[in-house]
Amino acid sequence: MSTSPAGAIEPSAAVAAARERAESVAAEQAAVIPEQRFNHLPSGPLEDPANWRSVRDLFSLRDDLLHLNAGTMGSAPSPVLAELGEADRAYAAHPADPYPPTTLARTRGVLARSYGCDFDEIAVVQGAADGNARILNGIDLEPGDEVITTTHECYTMHAPLNVLHNRRDVVVTKLTPPLGPHQSADEIVAMFEAAITSRTKVLEWAGVTFTVGTTFPTRALAELAHRHGLISIVDGAHLPGQFELDLHGTGVDFLSGSGAKYQCGPMGTGIVYARNKVLPEYNPLPLPEFWPVISLWYPIEGKLPRARRAASTPTTWQRCCRRPAPPTFRAAPRCKRPARSGIGSAAGTSSATSWA
Repeated sequence: MSTSPAGAIEPSAAVAAARERAESVAAEQAAVIPEQRFNHLPSGPLEDPANWRSVRDLFSLRDDLLHLNAGTMGSAPSPVLAELGEADRAYAAHPADPYPPTTLARTRGVLARSYGCDFDEIAVVQGAADGNARILNGIDLEPGDEVITTTHECYTMHAPLNVLHNRRDVVVTKLTPPLGPHQSADEIVAMFEAAITSRTKVLEWAGVTFTVGTTFPTRALAELAHRHGLISIVDGAHLPGQFELDLHGTGVDFLSGSGAKYQCGPMGTGIVYARNKVLPEYNPLPLPEFWPVISLWYPIEGKLPRARRAASTPTTWQRCCRRPAPPTFRAAPRCKRPARSGIGSAAGTSSATSWA
């Protein structure tokens, strides 16, 4: 924590420290929220028609509608809708300072517990598209730096990548994996590795492609990024609610996710995971430099307090240490509980296009 010449703690540092303490307490308290608030949810084998009907009754879907497109938009169950309405009514009845709750520490505590990370590594955003834009605009990329991705990404990733190309002269190289029943994880890792050049800074891929639903080998691609000292970004829009997530175990630096697809959360919700701890068993690389895109808490003047910038466990949206050009990095050992999102098959040989 930085001090003034007289030795007094700078206001911005004091505010940041107080906020972090409050967030930690709120996140710890959040550990019991699901059991307390949703202990009435049905359980039991879905083969039992009565159990299945009780699950169906949670949703306000019309009886004559068979909704099969959760990959675009799920349906929020009645307890979620009730929770949203209760929060709105509480604020309407007793308007209060809205700014402390904007950090959503309790919500992040519940999500972190479910998704295998710490609460200060996760942020609630307005969807995976919002998360992708925040991630890409938050990392430090200079003219000529290269992002390697695929032609199977969603337009919510292609569009912000094109903004980086047009605005910052970032090179975007797209690999096209073939389709078919003979895809393999090893082939898609080899496809990415063959495309890496001296100017490559980022590997980006979809956890599950929105085009054909291929599950990419996330853990293996993260280990490839480790070996080459690269930043790893995953568009995980289709992961929450469909896969059991262990975000630390994936080994990636950044991941976006949708809360309104398979997770069946409220519309306009999503997450950003930003690794802010060096855990060698998962990812041995230094933390990439990362800047907030939208922030109520970044200092309105000057820089972040020095001690905050140098901390080993910085908050999600603060500027982190700049990644040096590393020597050869060993692949991190596989985690004891691998993330299911990192297990799957993907494609083989590729063609590449570059925006240079």
